[in-house]
Amino acid sequence: MKMIIEAHMVDDEGQTERVELAAINRELTTDPLGMNLAEGKALLAAAQQHLVEWQCQSIACAHAHCERCDARLSMKGWHGRQIRTVFGTVKVQSPRVRHCRCMGKAAGASFSPLVKVVPTFVTPELEYLQAKWAAHLSYAATIRLLSEILPIADAISVSGAKRRIRAIGAALDQSVGQPTQRTTELKRLNALREV
Repeated sequence: MKMIIEAHMVDDEGQTERVELAAINRELTTDPLGMNLAEGKALLAAAQQHLVEWQCQSIACAHAHCERCDARLSMKGWHGRQIRTVFGTVKVQSPRVRHCRCMGKAAGASFSPLVKVVPTFVTPELEYLQAKWAAHLSYAATIRLLSEILPIADAISVSGAKRRIRAIGAALDQSVGQPTQRTTELKRLNALREV
């Protein structure tokens, strides 16, 4: 028997593209029964690749016009980027878009819309898992365990995890003492209760 797993990618205009994510062949036995870990990881990685590609294309389209004057922005070029996610490293094409003249930037100055969305090219979910596991285990053990259960082989290294976790810690240290909106709201509610 053969099971084909497809995704139907539907854009904002209703156009549908069918993408095959996996084809799993099984004999009429129970060895293995269902998907094995490698097949599950490959399925998640394929789904993530296609979804992130589509999202990156949408981000590029959303930045085709100036936010201020709605003038069409010119494209400076495209370059390959790797985004590290919980479900693997995704390779995408990232546009470089020239700033509009109304922004007052230097002639030819450009920006990458993708950098605005994922500045570190690591998704928050992956950073969260790295930080959570590294709080309990060594960096090396954290990477080994995450790589065993998720399709992130070669997505993160021990030194890379150490750098990201230190950066997260530094950001948390800077935020200490600076009231968040939630903290301000709680203080206001407590003040109202005392009245």
